[in-house]
Amino acid sequence: MGLNSYTLFIGLFVVALLSGIYLIRVELIMFLWLFIEMLFKMRYKVVYKGLEHIPGEGAVLLLGNHISWIDWILVQFPIQRRMHFMMERSIYNWPGFHALWKLGGAIPMSSRASKDAFAQARTYIQEKRLVTIYPEGGISHSGEIGKFYRGFEMVTRGGEGHIIPYYIDGMYGSIFSRSKKHAGKYSGFRRVVTITYTEPIPIHRTADEVKVLIKSIKENNVTQ
Repeated sequence: MGLNSYTLFIGLFVVALLSGIYLIRVELIMFLWLFIEMLFKMRYKVVYKGLEHIPGEGAVLLLGNHISWIDWILVQFPIQRRMHFMMERSIYNWPGFHALWKLGGAIPMSSRASKDAFAQARTYIQEKRLVTIYPEGGISHSGEIGKFYRGFEMVTRGGEGHIIPYYIDGMYGSIFSRSKKHAGKYSGFRRVVTITYTEPIPIHRTADEVKVLIKSIKENNVTQ
């Protein structure tokens, strides 16, 4: 077309810029996750075990211990599927973050609207999506596994799919936990965290049964 190299360079730059803007708008959540993952890898060395147990499709309910404010981030990183996680409604409504939580499919929950939250989670399960719920209902103050509430059993009632129990080890003692003392295992500057996922179990298991399985993961990690 008789264009010189300078004109071609400007043209390619404009095309690349517009394509980048388009991709960010279409895949905003993926772009944000990539950015967040890059930041967290500078501070955390997360070892994942049992990722092969997580199905690539179908309804999946992830149930595990709750140690820190960022558990949901660490659990999501290695999983290709986008998960829907329950979170405190007051945090869900934070200015500047609300739009992101909503875009990511988070499920707001409060003591006054727990039924609505579980109903939404149940809808996601019926749509064969991946949902994460913390059966303890809050972040552990001691680092130990607390009481498991039966709320998630309402989510699985009448549905099909699997539960994947998991255990997070190494986050207690971090600034994001409720520990009053700073402690943990480190590899250089990075905190070492291990997240272990077990084999799928039927989705209709009870809270007591799931707790036993998660405690067994913890015990196995201690003996290894």
